[in-house]
Amino acid sequence: MATSDAIPEMMTALQLVEYNKDYKLASIPVPVAGTGELLVRVAAASFCHTDLQVHQGVYESRFPMVPSHEPVGTIVRRGLNTDSKWEIGQWVGVLNFKHPCGSCRKCRWHKGEYGTLDARFCESKNMAGITTDGGFAEYLLADAATTVLLPEGLGFEQGAPLMCAGISVESTWRLLAGTAGRKAEDSGAPVTGNGPAAAAN
Repeated sequence: MATSDAIPEMMTALQLVEYNKDYKLASIPVPVAGTGELLVRVAAASFCHTDLQVHQGVYESRFPMVPSHEPVGTIVRRGLNTDSKWEIGQWVGVLNFKHPCGSCRKCRWHKGEYGTLDARFCESKNMAGITTDGGFAEYLLADAATTVLLPEGLGFEQGAPLMCAGISVESTWRLLAGTAGRKAEDSGAPVTGNGPAAAAN
């Protein structure tokens, strides 16, 4: 397991502990990168409408929950069996969906149709800041398969909102061009957004 120096055992995080109430500042353990995961030191994390819905209880997220599904930061540890393209110190963005199961109906369909798994379509995927802890913390676990390298010259503050709004627009363009995970003629009206509603379409 590749790692950087001086990763603490505990970290500071904002947690949702009750719907429609203020977040609480807490000290919680730094998560451990598992197989195929990256530990990212968070530099910025945005707040979007899905985060508001989580706060309101729309998705019945568990307590306590670390919100935000738009984090960016620096890789500080690589779990086992992560692609060698990921290196300690790289600036990355962490997309919402992660850990496709590989066995549900939609995973089997995507694997058969396109030869790959895509967490967006999985019926039992995890979602950062919605079903698992998100980016309002010092450290975050990322699925290496749904992590993106930030372009050179793009600051963290600019990169964070792109992890939802940016990927939404880009995915819609690809969908309309017929190059996304689904054929354009099969897709119906495109739905922008990177939250659960978008995944359901």
